[in-house]
Amino acid sequence: MRIRLNRLYSQEGFTILEILVATTIGLFLVLILGVSIVMGLFLVQKGENWTVQKVKETSVMESFYQQVAMMRQYAEEGRMHFQGAQSRVVFVTPLSLTSGYGKGLVEASYSVIGRELSNIELLYQERRLGPGSSSIITKERGVEGLVLLKGCNNITFEYLLVEEGRKTWVSTWQEKAELPQAVSLRFGKGGKSQRVIAPVLATSLSLPSGEL
Repeated sequence: MRIRLNRLYSQEGFTILEILVATTIGLFLVLILGVSIVMGLFLVQKGENWTVQKVKETSVMESFYQQVAMMRQYAEEGRMHFQGAQSRVVFVTPLSLTSGYGKGLVEASYSVIGRELSNIELLYQERRLGPGSSSIITKERGVEGLVLLKGCNNITFEYLLVEEGRKTWVSTWQEKAELPQAVSLRFGKGGKSQRVIAPVLATSLSLPSGEL
């Protein structure tokens, strides 16, 4: 009898404590794996959002460049149809952001809205010039226009003035008979600043008010 009991007690096996320890370690490893997967998905999503945002910003700069490059000298009621300030620029161009070319001239307006740091936006509006002029940009968030940039720390415009052979960047374009040589758009976001300088290449086009 004693020999049999000794054999029973000497058989190898797992105790309850060993099983609990092994289970705890297994659960801990599963938890680490789950957290790693969640963090991985978050980083992938963040990377995708960053990529989409960069593509949008590049598209905005390219559109701005093309519109400014095709700017026209358009006289309306005897005044040059151009406004240039640090927070707003208005000009005439044949390139519409909604319908491209072939729809006549449009008045393009870029305005900086918002005063809170890191919440400054760039609002775009346009209207077709000529008889029956009206806005051709749909409303967004109750504002008639399209928000091109969001979450910026700052957005500013500058204008290249050439006088007596000297080139100077100015923040405000006073009423002049000519257009600036170039327009600069600068915006900052996340501690980084981007700038696009668009030259005004269009030929002169001076027409009476409402005539295309």
